[in-house]
Amino acid sequence: IEDVRLKSKIRDLYVPSYFPQSLSWPPAEILAQSKPFTAIIMEFKRVKKGDVALIISQADTSGDFTPDMKIKAAHIRETIHYPLKGREAVLEVGICKNDEPYSKISWNEGKYKITVIMKSMPQELIRIAESMIPHPDET
Repeated sequence: IEDVRLKSKIRDLYVPSYFPQSLSWPPAEILAQSKPFTAIIMEFKRVKKGDVALIISQADTSGDFTPDMKIKAAHIRETIHYPLKGREAVLEVGICKNDEPYSKISWNEGKYKITVIMKSMPQELIRIAESMIPHPDET
């Protein structure tokens, strides 16, 4: 992650401070671009299964960014506005292809739109997302 910060010159890279033990750290893959707008995708795999189970993307709100995700919902059961540590977020809950749980949350953080997608129930996803929001003393 530090290499991505240095090479891409992206100073504000949002990463979780809470990370479940069921996922491998560091990210299995990081994709980053700075032109025509800043965008970053981090993929994390499950320790036991080895499949991608968490994707975090960050992109300038000025860009039209829709990454091709490896985690896709087969069915969305509910979409709600969710208060995420003072931010207005959108939370989606559903199922993936193999009847695995699917959760996605998106919010704006400064000039970036952050999206976190996970093969899990929303509680774990929200905990990860909340850990990405800087404490007011850090901004």
